[in-house]
Amino acid sequence: SELVQPLLTDLYQFTMAYSYWKNGKHREKAVFEVFFRENPFGGEFALFCGLQDCLLFLERFAFTQEDLQYLESVLPNTVEREFFDYLGSVDASKVILRSAPEGSVVFARVPLLEVEGPLLVVQLMETTLLCLVNYARAAKSINLKKRKRFQLAAESCAPFVFWNLRGQGNWGSGGRANFVPGFDGTSNVLAAKLYGIPVAGTVGHSYITSFSSLAEVQPRTLRPACEGKPAVDFVSLCLAWLSRVCRFLRTPEDQVNRSEFAAFIAYAISFPRNFLVLVDTYSVARYSTAIFLCSKGRAHHRSRLSHCVSCWPINVLPAFPMMNAINLSGLPVSGVPNFCSVALALGELQYQAAGVRLDSGDLSSQSVWIRRTFQACADEFHVPWFHHLSIAISDNISEQKLLEINQKENEISLVGVGTNLVTCTLQPSLGCVYKLVEANGKPRIKLSEDQGKTTLPGRKCIYRLYDGLGVALLDLITLKEEPSPVAGQQVACQLLRGHVEPLNVTAAWVETLHQDYFREGRISQPLPSIATIRTRAATSLNKLGLQHKRLQNPEPYKVAMTSALSLLLNDLIKADRGSEG
Repeated sequence: SELVQPLLTDLYQFTMAYSYWKNGKHREKAVFEVFFRENPFGGEFALFCGLQDCLLFLERFAFTQEDLQYLESVLPNTVEREFFDYLGSVDASKVILRSAPEGSVVFARVPLLEVEGPLLVVQLMETTLLCLVNYARAAKSINLKKRKRFQLAAESCAPFVFWNLRGQGNWGSGGRANFVPGFDGTSNVLAAKLYGIPVAGTVGHSYITSFSSLAEVQPRTLRPACEGKPAVDFVSLCLAWLSRVCRFLRTPEDQVNRSEFAAFIAYAISFPRNFLVLVDTYSVARYSTAIFLCSKGRAHHRSRLSHCVSCWPINVLPAFPMMNAINLSGLPVSGVPNFCSVALALGELQYQAAGVRLDSGDLSSQSVWIRRTFQACADEFHVPWFHHLSIAISDNISEQKLLEINQKENEISLVGVGTNLVTCTLQPSLGCVYKLVEANGKPRIKLSEDQGKTTLPGRKCIYRLYDGLGVALLDLITLKEEPSPVAGQQVACQLLRGHVEPLNVTAAWVETLHQDYFREGRISQPLPSIATIRTRAATSLNKLGLQHKRLQNPEPYKVAMTSALSLLLNDLIKADRGSEG
């Protein structure tokens, strides 16, 4: 379709791209992987389709002058004109795409695509590639009643914006259909352009994980909102606020994640008037217990309890009756102090931050904890607008999940809905995600309290190991630099699920799954016909054991990683925990 174009993406991809450009990171070499976490329909495999659409999209990737003019009209007016000039020169000439052949049997956690290239360029491809792989078919018409049910379910909770990373259809049609029954806006840039819908966006985990230290924050300065005042060293200002915030929240300063802090600062410099970031990118193990909640719902720091004169008479306060410590288990000590520090630094320069987004965990409880922290900071640092910071949520929101949220105490301001809104509920999508695994030659990881959402770091090779009868034994994920497994030689590996003990496997035949399909701006091998893809699918299925293909209680297919990859994964997890104290 002619509508499969660079604007078929979410606005926050452009805000991240601008911040990469402003910080001089836009040309850094990056590697992303596309994979799904769970096999569809309760089964044990999937068939891979959509590669040809992805390749044609890359081959035609470029922005028109009309695209650039529209982007300039919807992005904040702080975005520099030179950024749009740069976008006008962007194409896929330096992008390399490796993939399993279309029609192959594929499995959860095994990368389908590897996309390598300049960080800004491959970041901008995320939404479109996910649409093309998750839905390798025309979008089904979705009843407007379903969208209205979502809107009603959220009515008592929050206004709506939805994300389109996993939405059916690749021409922005979902944006129009969702706007009709009452949604407030869309993150889909093409839908917004075509139908005049309000467009909004935040930031993704990949942006935050792309930073590793404060040294990467370039430029370091920011001009105050008031005209005529000189730029200040914003990094130093944020560091000063971090010390104050950590002291106030009784959080050891060495427990906060400095790479996340750097990402927040860089994004704030890029968008000082639109600072809204994810605060749950990194999983942490320790929590603050310094904030207390009185019986009237007001948040107080431990050191300020005696000043709660609006809640109790002075002579009653020393005993602190009806005063309970908030249970902050689950509150990201990294993300929230980092956000508060950067937001307060922005406030000192007369900017107001927008808020935070949560994408995992108990969203209702976390929103309450975060709101209380904002309230306490507002009172402590005399910043009234901190009371009103937005708290947005996402995390595969469904109608049922919204109803459950509304039945609990929550402080949610904004809800982002995608997959469950624009697709069927039985199997809304393949569920593919697009995750950064390497930046500037260094392995990157996305950690989560949900172990299934922790990514496998580093560039990889994928092999399928077969027995003597030609039946697939397992898929093996190795680091790129590791030697290929050899038929007849034993391989030590670790299953991604199930047994924790090391597994030794000897294959009679080894197949390399990933091939180069796109490099130097063009498709690098002939595209197969649909008949060829159909034959490949049948052949691939025939090599899969019957126990994995049965409809009821199929036996899990083995997917494993090498000892070297397992060691790298554990080292990065330990390093992150060590950085948090």
